[in-house]
Amino acid sequence: MIRDPEAFGHFIDRLRAFVRKELVPHEAEVAARDEVPPEIVQRMRGQGLFGYSIPAAYGGAGMTTEELILAALELSQCAVAFRARVGTNTGIGAEALVADGTPAQKDKYLPMLASGAWTSAFALTEPEAGSDACALRTRALRDADHYLISGSKCFITNAPIAQLFTVLARTDPAHPGAGGISAFLVERDTPGLVVGKPYQKMGQAGSPVAPLYFDNCRVPAANLIGGQEGRGFKTAMKVLNKQRIHLAALCIGPAMRMLQEAVQHRRAPPVRPAGGQLSVGAGHGGRLPDRNPCRPRTGAGDGTPARPGAGRGDAGVDVQVLRLRNVRPRGRPLRADARRLRLHCRQPGRALLPRRAPVSAVRGHQPDPPIEHCPAHLCAGRP
Repeated sequence: MIRDPEAFGHFIDRLRAFVRKELVPHEAEVAARDEVPPEIVQRMRGQGLFGYSIPAAYGGAGMTTEELILAALELSQCAVAFRARVGTNTGIGAEALVADGTPAQKDKYLPMLASGAWTSAFALTEPEAGSDACALRTRALRDADHYLISGSKCFITNAPIAQLFTVLARTDPAHPGAGGISAFLVERDTPGLVVGKPYQKMGQAGSPVAPLYFDNCRVPAANLIGGQEGRGFKTAMKVLNKQRIHLAALCIGPAMRMLQEAVQHRRAPPVRPAGGQLSVGAGHGGRLPDRNPCRPRTGAGDGTPARPGAGRGDAGVDVQVLRLRNVRPRGRPLRADARRLRLHCRQPGRALLPRRAPVSAVRGHQPDPPIEHCPAHLCAGRP
């Protein structure tokens, strides 16, 4: 629900202008550096991008889900690195704390996340568990007023730059299902936590992703989200159910950008030399060689002139060039070669179309096998 449509409309206009003027021009720089430069991060903080879904009482915008989605449609129309840089704070990295955190936990961490002073991350995925959250093996054992966490996580977005992690671990080894899982807030400098080397990805340059390793990582019991064991799985589902909607918007935004880029793209018109022939490449007399034996002859491909009008459409345009560019001479659709051959064979007594010179005459390939008649599979049953 949009609480104030007019005010929110002005907000979207400002966000759209910021994305196009401040973020899009730096996409190549971010890809080359494989990071979002600190000065741009500071501008994003000034725009409040880190606190969209965090309640206003903690310095955020307190957006509803619908407002968050509309904002995501705009923010995601630039390089993925920009929205990923703030995405964990406005999404999975802070949502568990917003949904189920104790008042003391919210007071301590949410203001830093809303301002962008701290970056958060959500640590659920494990090498052995994958997308099955109930199968996670990371364990957390109670030790007086602390928990000792041991295990590993993988594919954690923003792990190399995050100061706060929401970590899912099993506190009840006797309970193999969802009821034995709890959620913890783990600060980056906690002893026993090691952030692994960032992955070398095929895309999304500038958005760091890395594994996490826990070796008896000592976390205060006060950092158990909600202050109660066994609620971690339910907390994680609250986070994911909302953020799946958010992620859908983050996928639609780039599609909108690509469509806009495609509509604005204009291909340069073909160059027509003084002789009138469309230029499509050097070394072929202005025409590309073809292996089709039944295409009308437009020249031998060795520099000899073509017969007047042969193989040409209106205004002397080479038919083969038109085929390559999907142009329709005289307003009629071009037929595929096999279709043209079938139509030709339906007329009894008509001579076969002359065979064009082999490609080998131009490119030096092996000569084509001789073709004396129409292929049997095309002319079978024809008079």
